Amino acid sequence: MKIDYAAGIEAIRKEFELRPLSMENYQQYGTYGWQLTETEDADAVAQSQLVTAFMDIFENSYVD
Repeated sequence: MKIDYAAGIEAIRKEFELRPLSMENYQQYGTYGWQLTETEDADAVAQSQLVTAFMDIFENSYVD
């Protein structure tokens, strides 16, 4: 996911001033991915929405 959706991840990171994606902040990326507004790059917007979908699935399947 980090490779395939790199543009979306980077756009989320920049717009919401997040630290690089990690296990400590993946929930923020999932929350903000669909809220991206400060880019005109349609690919980055689409990827950011896929980041949200991926994080939702990841969070629901993650076992402590």
